[in-house]
Amino acid sequence: MQYRYDPEENLKLVGNPEKAGAIKKVAEILEDDLISYKKLFWSNGKIDHDDVLFFSYVLITKYPFILKVLRSKFPYFFLDEFQDTNPIQAKIIKLIGEEETIIGIIGDPAQSIYSFQGASLKDFNNFQLENMVQYQILENRRSSNQIINLLNSVRMDIVQNKYKNIDNDVPILFIGKPIDAFNRIKQLYGEDIIIHTLSRDNLTANAMKSMITLDGMNTNLLTIFKEADTDPKRYKIILNSVESVEFARIGDYKNALEKMKELFSDYSNKEKINNSIILLQELLRNYSNYKDKPIMDFYNILKPYFKFMAGFRKGAAKDFYNRNLYKHIAICINYKDDISHHRTIHKAKGDEFENVLLISESAEFLISPDLENEEEHRIYYVGMSRAISLLFIVVPKLLKKEQKFIKEKYSIRIEDLSDIPQLN
Repeated sequence: MQYRYDPEENLKLVGNPEKAGAIKKVAEILEDDLISYKKLFWSNGKIDHDDVLFFSYVLITKYPFILKVLRSKFPYFFLDEFQDTNPIQAKIIKLIGEEETIIGIIGDPAQSIYSFQGASLKDFNNFQLENMVQYQILENRRSSNQIINLLNSVRMDIVQNKYKNIDNDVPILFIGKPIDAFNRIKQLYGEDIIIHTLSRDNLTANAMKSMITLDGMNTNLLTIFKEADTDPKRYKIILNSVESVEFARIGDYKNALEKMKELFSDYSNKEKINNSIILLQELLRNYSNYKDKPIMDFYNILKPYFKFMAGFRKGAAKDFYNRNLYKHIAICINYKDDISHHRTIHKAKGDEFENVLLISESAEFLISPDLENEEEHRIYYVGMSRAISLLFIVVPKLLKKEQKFIKEKYSIRIEDLSDIPQLN
C-alpha cells in the first residue's frame, strides 16, 4: 500500500509549521523503517488486525503443516467481495487452494473501492489457481430498467441484463446543493418518499443527517477541539456524550450506551448501565435546547452529572466552547455502524435502497467514466448501483457544454435547482 505525504495539507490540518515539520519527519521515518516501529508494539504483546494477517502468513509459510490442517478442516472456501481483499489475504487463500481445498471467489472489479485498506484491482484481476474456471453473472436482479441503462452506459466491460424488467422514471441529475435536491425530490414524489443519501465523505453524510450545509465550516474541527481543550477528562466527557447522543438519534443504541458507559468507569456494571440510560434519555429529551447553540450550553447541561468536570478560565478552551456550535461538532464524528438514511458510499456497500440520492462534488464520473483506472469513478458507480427504483444525483455545478454532453450520452433528466422558485 502506498502513502503520499502532502506538506500543505498537513499544515492546514495542524495549523502550525513546527508541528507540520515534526509530523513530516515521523512520516519519513515510518516510510523507511515501519517494521522497527511495529516491533516496539509487538514486544509489548500489542498487535492490530493487519498484524494478525501478517503473522498468519508467517506461520503458514514457516510451518506448512498448518495448511494441511486448514485443508482438512475446510475442504471448500467461498469468498464474496473478493475485490476488497488485500494482497496478504489473497496470498493466504492462494496457499490454501494449491492442494485439496476448492476455492471459490466472487467479486466485481467495478466495485473495488478499498485501496486505502490495501485492496488492489490489479491483484483481483490477476488472481489465478490451477484449473480455475471463470463465470460471469450478468443479470442485474436489483434495479429498474432505467437505472440499469445508466449503469451500462457508465460501465464498458460488461452489459447487465434486466432480470426483473421493471420500468420506472429515468434518473435525475440535479445541479445545486444536496439539501435542495433532497427537498426537490420530496416536491416531485411526495413527503412520504424515503430517500437514502450516499456521500463520498463522513462530513457530508453527517450534515445530511442534520439537514445542514457545510458552507464555511472548518472540516478539522475535532482536531482543533482537542488542541483547544487541554483538560483530557472534560474533552472526553463532551466528545463521548456528543457521540452517544448522535448514535442514539440514528437508532444505534448499542454503541450509544457503550460510549456513555465509558464515562462511568468507577461505578459497578449495573450503575454504569443505569446512569448511562438516565443521562442519555435526558440529553435526547433536551436536544432542541442545545443542538443549534454553542457547545458551552451542552457543557452546562452535563456539568450537574459530572461535578468533578473542570470549569473554565480565560483562554483557548473557553473561547472554543463559546464560539463553536454543538451541531458542528456533531457532524464531525465518525459513526461506527451507520444505519441511518444518510451514509457514506463505503458504509452502504453491500446494501440496497429503494430510492438513492447520490451526492458528488463533480460529474466527472459521468463525463469521462474510467472504472478501470479511477477508483473515484468506481466509488460513484457503487453508489448508483445501490438504487432499486429511483436514482437521483446532485452536483454543485455543471457547465452548459457538460449538460449537453450528458443529455446526449445518457437517458437522464437534468434539473438546475436554482431555476426552482420554491427552493429559493
